[in-house]
Amino acid sequence: MRRARTDRNPPAAPAAAGLRIDRLLWQLRLVRSRTAGTRLANAGHARINGRRVANAHQSVKAGDVLTLPTPHGPRAIRVLAIPARRGPAAEARACYEAIGESAEMRTARIKPDDIDARFSDA
Repeated sequence: MRRARTDRNPPAAPAAAGLRIDRLLWQLRLVRSRTAGTRLANAGHARINGRRVANAHQSVKAGDVLTLPTPHGPRAIRVLAIPARRGPAAEARACYEAIGESAEMRTARIKPDDIDARFSDA
């Protein structure tokens, strides 16, 4: 007879308390690598609940608001849940919501014809 197996190393509990900002940005697929998340945080460009992030080890919890720089201007998101892993993009998007402008507004681009039309009328 076999004995019942007991786990000597139980699985880690989900990160309900919080997660480092560099790792969170990577898991939410907002940066391509954890190193890029570390550089973003250490440069002081990110904010958690309106406070400037000084180090990459600052903890982010569910309900916090992150403000991040993007090429099209600042982007604010609310963290809904702390992900357990870096999964697919759809899984990552379910863990946060955009605040303020819609996704269509962030990706909208002005066509060169529109620019020419505005300046030719002046």
